[in-house]
Amino acid sequence: AMLQLKPLINEVKMPTIPASAHIGLIEPPNNQYMFLPVSSYSEQVVALMEYINRTSKNAKIALVVNPSPFGRAVVDHARRAAQRLGQTIVDVREVGGGNLDNTALLRALDAAGVEFIIHQNVAGPVANILKDAKRLGLDKKIKQMGAVYTGGADLIRLAGDAAEGYLWASSYYTLDENAPGINLQKQLAAKYNRGADILNSTNYTAGMLAAAIAVEAMKRAAQRFNGRIDNETVYQALIGMNGPNAFRPGFAVSTKAGIEIDFTRSEQTGAEGLRVLEARGGKFVPVTEPFTSTLFRQVRNP
Repeated sequence: AMLQLKPLINEVKMPTIPASAHIGLIEPPNNQYMFLPVSSYSEQVVALMEYINRTSKNAKIALVVNPSPFGRAVVDHARRAAQRLGQTIVDVREVGGGNLDNTALLRALDAAGVEFIIHQNVAGPVANILKDAKRLGLDKKIKQMGAVYTGGADLIRLAGDAAEGYLWASSYYTLDENAPGINLQKQLAAKYNRGADILNSTNYTAGMLAAAIAVEAMKRAAQRFNGRIDNETVYQALIGMNGPNAFRPGFAVSTKAGIEIDFTRSEQTGAEGLRVLEARGGKFVPVTEPFTSTLFRQVRNP
């Protein structure tokens, strides 16, 4: 939907902070007014491939993606990254929420020698695959991992102990960390009687960050332009969120001290840092420090 809206958004010059992290939203044409709060799905997947390469050379990988532009967003970038890393994309499969039995899929990938599955999906289909892998005894043979909306507390709630060991690329702090934005999220969840499933969801944190950026941009626009809050002033406020004027709401990790959200006219990704986290004992814990993917920048527009 956001990809289809790009021409209209550009025509009316409406600054837009989407829930989607599809890299195509900030690629030409009609991309001037789109701003991604965090790293794109493509960068997350390439970062996972780099992480694999730390310990497994010439890895055989399968991509399992949602049957939509959301799922397919990462495929071309992953193929280019694999060539540079010496990895092989053995297969690309599309799996939606209706796939309740993934036995045939997993046996086919195992027979093809797949060592790693990288998911670009939402938590439900991934949880089904993890549970089937555990039932088939393939959980120790094929390592599974995925981009931001595949993981978090939603995955653990749906997959249970089958999620153990799953690797997750995310730019967000977890609910176990003492960060200003996370603390605000907990306060608001308590104030508005949100249940634990909502409070713990990465979707809640993503929504909070998007809202925080929008509100901050409007506040800055009002201060800078004598109370005038409109398309142009909010746009100017967004592209001014950098350097000493970077925004620090405390929802996303950073690779630069004191800088979290950093936009310019040409840099339309806010929090560029991400981490790889692993499901251990029913929660996700970081296994890397925040980093940006150098390789993604090389394969983004080759």
